[in-house]
Amino acid sequence: MKIHELLKKQKEFLRDVSHEVRTPLARLQLATETLQLDTNDERSLEQIKSEVTIINQLVQDLLHLSHFDRPANSQKIENISLSDVICDLIDRSQILAQSKNIVIKVQGKKWQNINLKVVRLLIDRALDNLISNAVRHSPKNSEICLRCSVCDDHCHIDILDQGNGVSDSDLKNIFEPFFRVDSSRNRQTGGFGLGLSLVKQIAEFHKGKVVALSHNEGFMVKLTLPIYKV
Repeated sequence: MKIHELLKKQKEFLRDVSHEVRTPLARLQLATETLQLDTNDERSLEQIKSEVTIINQLVQDLLHLSHFDRPANSQKIENISLSDVICDLIDRSQILAQSKNIVIKVQGKKWQNINLKVVRLLIDRALDNLISNAVRHSPKNSEICLRCSVCDDHCHIDILDQGNGVSDSDLKNIFEPFFRVDSSRNRQTGGFGLGLSLVKQIAEFHKGKVVALSHNEGFMVKLTLPIYKV
Protein backbone atom coordinates (compact mmCIF):
# COMPACT_ATOMS: atom_id res chain seq x y z
CA MET A 1 0.00 0.00 0.00
CA LYS A 2 2.86 2.37 0.87
CA ILE A 3 4.62 1.67 -2.44
CA HIS A 4 1.38 2.35 -4.29
CA GLU A 5 1.04 5.74 -2.57
CA LEU A 6 4.65 6.66 -3.34
CA LEU A 7 4.20 5.79 -7.01
CA LYS A 8 1.00 7.80 -7.10
CA LYS A 9 2.72 10.85 -5.60
CA GLN A 10 5.63 10.47 -8.03
CA LYS A 11 3.25 10.41 -11.00
CA GLU A 12 1.40 13.46 -9.67
CA PHE A 13 4.68 15.31 -9.15
CA LEU A 14 5.91 14.56 -12.68
CA ARG A 15 2.53 15.59 -14.08
CA ASP A 16 2.70 18.91 -12.22
CA VAL A 17 6.27 19.57 -13.33
CA SER A 18 5.28 18.89 -16.94
CA HIS A 19 2.29 21.21 -16.62
CA GLU A 20 4.37 24.04 -15.15
CA VAL A 21 7.03 23.78 -17.87
CA ARG A 22 4.56 23.47 -20.75
CA THR A 23 2.96 26.89 -20.25
CA PRO A 24 6.10 29.09 -20.30
CA LEU A 25 7.51 26.99 -23.17
CA ALA A 26 4.38 27.65 -25.22
CA ARG A 27 4.62 31.40 -24.57
CA LEU A 28 8.34 31.27 -25.36
CA GLN A 29 7.66 29.60 -28.70
CA LEU A 30 5.02 32.18 -29.65
CA ALA A 31 7.30 35.07 -28.71
CA THR A 32 10.14 33.55 -30.73
CA GLU A 33 7.92 33.14 -33.80
CA THR A 34 6.77 36.75 -33.46
CA LEU A 35 10.37 37.96 -33.19
CA GLN A 36 11.25 36.07 -36.37
CA LEU A 37 8.62 38.12 -38.21
CA ASP A 38 9.81 41.38 -36.71
CA THR A 39 13.34 41.42 -35.32
CA ASN A 40 12.71 44.86 -33.80
CA ASP A 41 9.81 43.68 -31.65
CA GLU A 42 11.10 44.61 -28.18
CA ARG A 43 7.95 43.31 -26.49
CA SER A 44 8.59 39.80 -27.79
CA LEU A 45 12.23 40.01 -26.74
CA GLU A 46 11.20 40.97 -23.19
CA GLN A 47 8.68 38.13 -23.20
CA ILE A 48 11.43 35.66 -24.12
CA LYS A 49 13.64 36.94 -21.29
CA SER A 50 10.75 36.65 -18.85
CA GLU A 51 9.87 33.09 -19.82
CA VAL A 52 13.50 31.97 -19.62
CA THR A 53 13.67 33.43 -16.11
CA ILE A 54 10.50 31.54 -15.12
CA ILE A 55 11.83 28.22 -16.41
CA ASN A 56 15.19 28.83 -14.75
CA GLN A 57 13.49 29.47 -11.40
CA LEU A 58 11.54 26.24 -11.68
CA VAL A 59 14.72 24.29 -12.46
CA GLN A 60 16.52 25.89 -9.49
CA ASP A 61 13.67 24.97 -7.14
CA LEU A 62 13.67 21.39 -8.39
CA LEU A 63 17.45 21.15 -7.95
CA HIS A 64 17.16 22.37 -4.37
CA LEU A 65 14.46 19.79 -3.69
CA SER A 66 16.83 17.10 -4.96
CA HIS A 67 19.35 18.18 -2.30
CA PHE A 68 17.43 16.19 0.24
CA ASP A 69 17.96 12.89 -1.57
CA ARG A 70 21.67 13.15 -0.81
CA PRO A 71 23.46 12.04 2.37
CA ALA A 72 23.70 14.66 5.11
CA ASN A 73 27.51 14.55 5.08
CA SER A 74 27.49 16.08 1.60
CA GLN A 75 26.25 19.33 3.14
CA LYS A 76 28.61 21.86 4.73
CA ILE A 77 27.29 22.55 8.21
CA GLU A 78 28.48 25.80 9.83
CA ASN A 79 28.11 27.57 13.15
CA ILE A 80 26.60 30.94 12.21
CA SER A 81 25.10 33.98 13.90
CA LEU A 82 21.35 34.38 13.42
CA SER A 83 21.77 38.16 13.57
CA ASP A 84 24.18 38.04 10.60
CA VAL A 85 21.77 35.82 8.66
CA ILE A 86 18.87 38.24 9.19
CA CYS A 87 20.95 41.33 8.33
CA ASP A 88 22.05 39.73 5.06
CA LEU A 89 18.45 38.70 4.35
CA ILE A 90 17.20 42.27 4.79
CA ASP A 91 19.92 43.62 2.49
CA ARG A 92 19.06 41.10 -0.24
CA SER A 93 15.34 41.80 0.02
CA GLN A 94 15.34 45.59 -0.16
CA ILE A 95 15.14 45.95 -3.95
CA LEU A 96 12.23 43.53 -4.22
CA ALA A 97 10.38 45.15 -1.32
CA GLN A 98 10.98 48.70 -2.58
CA SER A 99 9.43 47.79 -5.93
CA LYS A 100 6.09 47.67 -4.06
CA ASN A 101 7.00 50.32 -1.49
CA ILE A 102 6.98 47.69 1.25
CA VAL A 103 8.85 48.28 4.49
CA ILE A 104 10.56 45.29 6.14
CA LYS A 105 10.77 45.74 9.91
CA VAL A 106 12.68 43.68 12.45
CA GLN A 107 11.15 43.57 15.92
CA GLY A 108 12.79 42.75 19.23
CA LYS A 109 16.35 42.07 20.33
CA LYS A 110 16.14 38.30 20.52
CA TRP A 111 18.38 37.99 17.43
CA GLN A 112 21.50 38.82 19.40
CA ASN A 113 23.72 36.04 20.75
CA ILE A 114 21.78 33.29 18.95
CA ASN A 115 23.87 30.81 16.98
CA LEU A 116 22.65 28.15 14.60
CA LYS A 117 24.48 25.07 13.34
CA VAL A 118 23.13 24.83 9.81
CA VAL A 119 23.88 24.66 6.10
CA ARG A 120 24.07 28.39 5.39
CA LEU A 121 23.10 28.03 1.73
CA LEU A 122 19.90 26.19 2.64
CA ILE A 123 18.90 28.53 5.48
CA ASP A 124 19.43 31.53 3.19
CA ARG A 125 17.28 29.81 0.57
CA ALA A 126 14.50 29.12 3.08
CA LEU A 127 14.41 32.68 4.39
CA ASP A 128 14.65 34.13 0.87
CA ASN A 129 11.62 32.05 -0.11
CA LEU A 130 9.63 33.21 2.92
CA ILE A 131 10.43 36.89 2.35
CA SER A 132 9.82 36.78 -1.42
CA ASN A 133 6.55 34.95 -0.76
CA ALA A 134 5.53 37.65 1.73
CA VAL A 135 6.44 40.46 -0.69
CA ARG A 136 4.65 38.76 -3.58
CA HIS A 137 1.40 38.46 -1.64
CA SER A 138 1.57 41.80 0.20
CA PRO A 139 -0.36 44.87 -0.98
CA LYS A 140 1.62 47.92 -2.04
CA ASN A 141 2.61 50.40 0.67
CA SER A 142 2.40 47.81 3.42
CA GLU A 143 4.74 46.27 5.98
CA ILE A 144 6.43 42.93 6.52
CA CYS A 145 7.52 42.21 10.05
CA LEU A 146 10.26 39.83 11.20
CA ARG A 147 10.35 38.88 14.86
CA CYS A 148 12.22 36.32 16.89
CA SER A 149 11.39 34.49 20.09
CA VAL A 150 13.29 31.85 22.05
CA CYS A 151 11.83 28.82 23.80
CA ASP A 152 14.12 26.31 25.48
CA ASP A 153 16.64 25.16 22.87
CA HIS A 154 14.81 26.57 19.82
CA CYS A 155 14.33 29.94 18.20
CA HIS A 156 11.17 30.91 16.34
CA ILE A 157 11.49 33.23 13.34
CA ASP A 158 8.12 34.77 12.46
CA ILE A 159 7.52 36.51 9.12
CA LEU A 160 4.24 38.42 9.03
CA ASP A 161 2.74 40.16 6.02
CA GLN A 162 -0.45 42.15 5.50
CA GLY A 163 -1.73 40.12 2.57
CA ASN A 164 -4.80 37.93 2.45
CA GLY A 165 -4.78 34.84 4.60
CA VAL A 166 -5.36 31.20 3.70
CA SER A 167 -8.33 29.05 4.66
CA ASP A 168 -7.90 26.49 7.44
CA SER A 169 -8.46 23.66 4.94
CA ASP A 170 -5.58 24.92 2.77
CA LEU A 171 -3.15 25.58 5.61
CA LYS A 172 -2.52 21.88 6.24
CA ASN A 173 -1.46 21.36 2.59
CA ILE A 174 0.31 24.65 1.88
CA PHE A 175 3.78 23.10 2.25
CA GLU A 176 3.12 20.38 -0.34
CA PRO A 177 4.82 20.78 -3.77
CA PHE A 178 2.62 22.44 -6.43
CA PHE A 179 -0.30 22.82 -4.02
CA ARG A 180 -2.87 25.26 -5.43
CA VAL A 181 -4.29 27.62 -2.81
CA ASP A 182 -7.92 28.42 -3.55
CA SER A 183 -7.78 32.06 -2.49
CA SER A 184 -6.30 35.38 -3.57
CA ARG A 185 -2.90 34.08 -2.36
CA ASN A 186 -2.58 31.88 -5.42
CA ARG A 187 -0.25 31.26 -8.32
CA GLN A 188 -1.54 34.28 -10.24
CA THR A 189 0.85 36.32 -8.12
CA GLY A 190 3.78 34.18 -9.24
CA GLY A 191 5.64 31.09 -8.12
CA PHE A 192 5.13 27.38 -8.64
CA GLY A 193 4.09 26.27 -5.17
CA LEU A 194 7.60 24.93 -4.56
CA GLY A 195 8.91 27.70 -2.31
CA LEU A 196 7.11 26.69 0.88
CA SER A 197 7.76 23.02 0.14
CA LEU A 198 11.47 23.80 0.06
CA VAL A 199 11.21 25.68 3.35
CA LYS A 200 9.61 22.64 4.98
CA GLN A 201 12.31 20.32 3.64
CA ILE A 202 15.07 22.65 4.83
CA ALA A 203 13.51 23.05 8.29
CA GLU A 204 13.13 19.29 8.75
CA PHE A 205 16.68 18.69 7.49
CA HIS A 206 17.87 20.86 10.39
CA LYS A 207 15.53 19.10 12.86
CA GLY A 208 13.22 22.09 12.91
CA LYS A 209 9.75 22.77 11.57
CA VAL A 210 7.62 25.39 9.83
CA VAL A 211 3.95 26.29 10.23
CA ALA A 212 1.66 28.82 8.58
CA LEU A 213 -1.10 30.82 10.23
CA SER A 214 -3.72 33.31 9.11
CA HIS A 215 -4.56 36.16 11.46
CA ASN A 216 -6.60 39.37 11.48
CA GLU A 217 -3.79 41.50 10.10
CA GLY A 218 -2.64 39.10 7.38
CA PHE A 219 -0.55 35.95 7.09
CA MET A 220 2.33 34.53 9.13
CA VAL A 221 4.89 31.78 8.68
CA LYS A 222 6.82 30.56 11.74
CA LEU A 223 10.18 28.88 11.13
CA THR A 224 11.56 26.99 14.14
CA LEU A 225 15.22 25.97 14.33
CA PRO A 226 17.35 24.49 17.12
CA ILE A 227 19.82 26.83 18.80
CA TYR A 228 23.47 25.86 18.81
CA LYS A 229 25.04 26.38 22.22
CA VAL A 230 28.78 26.98 22.17
